[in-house]
Amino acid sequence: MEWELALNVRETVTDIVEISKVAAEGGVGRLWIIDFPATRLARIIASAVAENTEDCRIGIGLISPLLHRPSQIIQFLDTLAVSYGERFDLLVGPGDREMLRKVGVDTGDTSTIVERVSKFTHQIRQGIEQMGHCVQIWIGAQGPKMIRFSASADGVLLNYTDPDMVRWAIDEIGNVRSGFQIGVFPPSHIVEERQRDDIGYQISAAVVALGLTRSVAERFGLVEVLSVARKVVRNSGRVDSETIRVLGNDVIQRFGLCGTAEDLCDYTKRVADLGVDVITFGPPMGTKLKQVQALVNALRECVMVH
Repeated sequence: MEWELALNVRETVTDIVEISKVAAEGGVGRLWIIDFPATRLARIIASAVAENTEDCRIGIGLISPLLHRPSQIIQFLDTLAVSYGERFDLLVGPGDREMLRKVGVDTGDTSTIVERVSKFTHQIRQGIEQMGHCVQIWIGAQGPKMIRFSASADGVLLNYTDPDMVRWAIDEIGNVRSGFQIGVFPPSHIVEERQRDDIGYQISAAVVALGLTRSVAERFGLVEVLSVARKVVRNSGRVDSETIRVLGNDVIQRFGLCGTAEDLCDYTKRVADLGVDVITFGPPMGTKLKQVQALVNALRECVMVH
């Protein structure tokens, strides 16, 4: 099982570099630079991370066809590979509809979104292959159609935490070619014994829950609670403690990973048994050096145990 970490471009470059060095030196296999929607040019962060790390891959995403042109991404990856070697990967997907709306982007006809992501991915793959680069293209997926489409890529990062949901999603993927990797991408936070959940973690998990497609919400009995929570968000204009109260801790824990180092090890074994190859620990974990140090320590403990 590979452990990976998502870095948030909203932090300072100095902080991101320090966090990336601790993670890479501690055995984290890939650092994902989260650039959705872009608040800063991701290539600046990618270059800084590449300059200061050696033994890890660097992923960039989520890259959406609703925000970028294939030619932009191909040129971006070419520049990075020429400067720092063949160690860059890409995460592609449509992106959260609400976050897109906040930056003035209309998703348009949602029935064609998988087709648009497919065309976008194909064009990028053609372009990077013509330039002779080796880039893994991953798909970020939550809905059943995007999950099934992901089988045509190099890997998928599932926006699920709950093992029952993960099992269902893996069944949806179906048969895949050799080398295809399945990952989960939970909002994450490490706590000490008896420590309360972090509000930043709870908000991150709530955002993931609120983005759940209706068909999946129906399958797992979440339609009613998500409907009430979405009304609360529309009234207040933000995801906050009231949203978390409405969702309740049980729902929050289904969409995020918060626990002790031992809990992370137990979760790793549980999803590995389902067929998961990779866990990418999502925000807010990668925003705080103390959290990343705790993650590295937990990784060492898991390796020793398993």
